[in-house]
Parts: sequence; C-alpha cells; structure tokens
Amino acid sequence: LASTKICNPYCTMVQMKTITIVDDDGIYDISNQVEFRDLLESLGSKYLENVETKRRVLGFQSLSDGEKYTAKSSGTNMVCAVQEEKHKHSSQAEAQLQLPKGSAGPETATQYKVEDSIRDAAKSAARQGRGALAMKCLGNEKYFQRCYDEGILLLDKGNYDEAMNMFQEALTAGVQECGTNDSNISHAYCAIGSVYYMQQKYAEALKSLQHALFLELKLHGAKHPSVGEIYFLLGETYLKRGNRQGDREKALTNYQASLKHRLETFGSNHLKVAESYIGIGKTYIGIGKTWEGHYSSEASEKALKMYRKAHAIRMEINGPASPDSVESSVLIASVLDSQCKHAEATEILKEALSVQINQSATMCKSDSAVMYMELGDILKKQNRYEEALKMFKDARTTILKKHGKCHPIVAESYQHSGHVLRDLRRYTDTLIMLEEELSIELEIYGDKHAKVDVTRKRIASLQERQDKHDDSVEYMRKLSIGS
Repeated sequence: LASTKICNPYCTMVQMKTITIVDDDGIYDISNQVEFRDLLESLGSKYLENVETKRRVLGFQSLSDGEKYTAKSSGTNMVCAVQEEKHKHSSQAEAQLQLPKGSAGPETATQYKVEDSIRDAAKSAARQGRGALAMKCLGNEKYFQRCYDEGILLLDKGNYDEAMNMFQEALTAGVQECGTNDSNISHAYCAIGSVYYMQQKYAEALKSLQHALFLELKLHGAKHPSVGEIYFLLGETYLKRGNRQGDREKALTNYQASLKHRLETFGSNHLKVAESYIGIGKTYIGIGKTWEGHYSSEASEKALKMYRKAHAIRMEINGPASPDSVESSVLIASVLDSQCKHAEATEILKEALSVQINQSATMCKSDSAVMYMELGDILKKQNRYEEALKMFKDARTTILKKHGKCHPIVAESYQHSGHVLRDLRRYTDTLIMLEEELSIELEIYGDKHAKVDVTRKRIASLQERQDKHDDSVEYMRKLSIGS
C-alpha cells in the first residue's frame, strides 16, 4: 500500500516485489518503475490542492531499486514511500503538503487525508467481487466495519442485493480477522438474515439468524441483550413465513423470549417492550384466524390485551400522533371490528385521525391513509356505504398529495371502493375503480404479478355479468400461466 508525501527532495526507494495501489477507480498491483511513476502523477493530480502541482507533470529520474530520485514540481517536492510486502496490509494512505522554507505560503504542513478515498476504492472492489484486494487496503478489522456500515445504509435504501454483497464481504473479513467465534460474525449473520427477510427468503433468513443466535449464546450467555433482539427477529421471520406447520407457534415462542429479555434489560415502559407485545398479538391473531377478518374469541381477546399494553407504552412515550401509536390504534380497532364492536372501533380510529389532522404539519400521510382505509372497511360492514366511500377517497387523496398515483395504498383504495360500489350494484362505477386499480398495479408490480392476475379476474367476472363476453375473454387471456 502506498503512502504519498510531499516532503524532502530526496528519498530512498524501498526494495520490493509488488505493491498494491488503491485509487477511486479501482485497486491495482504495481511491480515496475513506470507504473510507479504514473501513480505519483495520478496522486499528485487528484489529492493535492497546490494548483501548480496539478498542472505540471512531475519529472523523474530513471532509477533502479535502492537509488535516490528527485520529484520536481514548482517549489514542491514529492516522493512515494512504499512499505514492504509483509507490512502493507496494516498501512494507511495520506497526502501531506509541506512547502520548503523561504517559499511562499505557510511554513506549517497542511495535511490532506485520502483514507476515505481508499475506503471508497475498497468498497468499489468489494462490489466487483475483488474482496481479497480490498482487504489489503484497510486491514480485515477496518474492512469489516466499512462493509458492515455500508451494508446498513444500502439496506435502509432498499438496495438489497448490494447490501447482501457488503454483509458477505464483512463476514469474510471478520472470519479472517477473528475466526468464527466473535461478535462481529454474529452481527454479520444477523444482518444477512435481515436482508433475506426483506427479500422474502424466509428459510435463508432463519438459517442466518439461528447461526447468529447460536454464536451470541455461546459468546455471551442467555441473558445478553443481543440475544433478545435476535429472538425478536426470529419471531418476525417465522410469523411472516407462516405457511409451514408450527411456524406461528415458533413465532410466539420467540416473541415471548424477546419480551422476557427486553423486560429484564429495559424495564416495562420501553418501546422495544411494546414492539414485542405487538408481535405476540399478531401471532395470536395468526394462530386463531378462522377466515379472512375473523378470529377465534380466545385469540382476539389475547391479541387485544397485547395491543392495549403496547398502545399504552407508545402513547406515554411518543404521544398519539406518532406512527407507532397509529399502528397500535389500527390494530386495536381491527380486533374490535372482528368482535363486531364496530362503534367502538370507529370511535378509536376517528379519534386517532383527528389527532393526525390537527397536527397536519408533521403528520405521516401513510399513517393517516391507513386509518382512513381501516375506518372505511368498518363503515362498510355497518352498511354505511357512502361514508365508507368517502373514507377510501380520503385515503387516496392523502397519498396522492404526498407520493403520487403509483402507490399501493392508492390501488387498494380503488379496490375497496369497487367492493362498495359492487354491493350497491353500481357495476359501471365498479368497473372504473377496478381498471384504475389494475393500471397502478401494472406500474408497481409488472404484468406477471399475482395481484395483477387477481384484479384481471375480478374485471373479467364483472364484464361477464354485464354480458361483455369478448372483453371478459380478453382479460382472461392476459392471465399468467397457472393463474
């Protein structure tokens, strides 16, 4: 690894076989004087703020290993000190500007760091599958942290494939630095599991999270806070998969374990405790579901108890207008609605909506839209159709102002409006709603998605009812194979 300095006019070239050079555009192996000279010109041009150094081409003597050479440039001199092969992995690169005594400018040296550029090059190399070279730049430990942090940023942005590459590179660097029994390794496995979860690859996510849990238990014991966090992630993953026998029961076990750990770590009045209560409540609903929107009375009562506990914590800490308080309000109303307590459910949602509207400057548009949708569904069940249609329209308008038309909630609002209009036997209006829904779903999901096929079937069925047989057949022909 090269360390560039503008300092004394003479320097002895360190004898070497090959060095590794990092630049913005990649990582390179250099083994001869010509490449070495080109490197100095590149670094002098890119990293030094002295205008003359940028403009002039540095002059070099033709030298062999061990000889002295001079790098001349308008009162400023540059040399490149190259560490020997066996030490280069732990080195850092920086540019240092020092004007000779008597020349114009300050006598104190001004340093220009290029470590970030080296790290960026390491990141670039990792994305290109050149992790071995990238690790030479930063050393395994620094490279682990760099990849891990970059992976978190990419995960937050929804760039899942790139995030996975970074986390896998971090895992490789961590194993090389510390072996397989280290907290860095468990963190990497946990991060990889999170990416798989977001990609809906739940089996792979469970495998990675279980590996992380095994390491944390081995390294820190069952009472360590990180163990509780992994239990929660396992609960989320089992619940989300939910299509295998025992998944929901395993989700419940892991959520309950996370709640126990979080209570011991944070106490009873903490948002993470509320989060575990919500997970347990959702699992009770999943276990007790009989058909769409209906649950066993025992499951709904257990879920309602968990949701109310979570809601109390969230209201006390964050207040009624926060997104998590909105979520728990909607969940409570949903359970009450399933218990045919429509008036109580309606009152909860209207109260939450009024708070959101009164704080319109900071309100979350998506949260308000979700409440409008939930309230519309409850009003529909009470045969309050016109009020329901207004709620769905309000949900749609709220999202359109913030995100535009191409949004899942907008498509859903058209769908639910269509259901109401169908119940009112306003089939022409229903068809308009369904076609609006289809156009948005095509934009979001593409032509072969299951949601698109479901909407096409609804449209075809409605057209058949209106004796539009040719139009109905045309929509059915567009269905994906196997739909």
